[in-house]
Amino acid sequence: MNNFEDFYLGTPERQYSGLVDEIKSSDIFNIDQSSMTDSNGKYRQIQVAVTDPTGAVSAGNTKAEIIVPFDGVFSVAYASLNTPSAAGSVYMSLVTSGNTSLLIGYLEVPANKYLSLPAMPDIAKQQIRKNDSIRLNINSAGSGAKGLIVTLYFAAETFYTE
Repeated sequence: MNNFEDFYLGTPERQYSGLVDEIKSSDIFNIDQSSMTDSNGKYRQIQVAVTDPTGAVSAGNTKAEIIVPFDGVFSVAYASLNTPSAAGSVYMSLVTSGNTSLLIGYLEVPANKYLSLPAMPDIAKQQIRKNDSIRLNINSAGSGAKGLIVTLYFAAETFYTE
């Protein structure tokens, strides 16, 4: 374990860049990512574990807060549960720092299901800027739901290193 290559398991060291307007696939750890569908590296996801894997889901405001580290366009949101609700859906809303809902309707995980339906953005509100806050509110927790994870997808426009 005294060898640099062994410590990093052969993964090349990341090259530092200043303000990056577009990350090329070859810039991400210098690994060939030609098989990925996103050859320009513009699509990003932010995943949040709202509860621990066995933690009960409960209704309330600001159960999680995300600070977005880039400028971009919010595309879609999904949620998953480790244990589905036995009765009643889990309903969530995403709210920006200006108290505006990002979604048309709710992010919903139906009763007895592990995965949500896709929650689509309100087109007029989907533009996100660096340091914007997105809060997750749980409007209804269903019955017995546990282990909530929410994933947000973005098309990033400008990346920042500082």
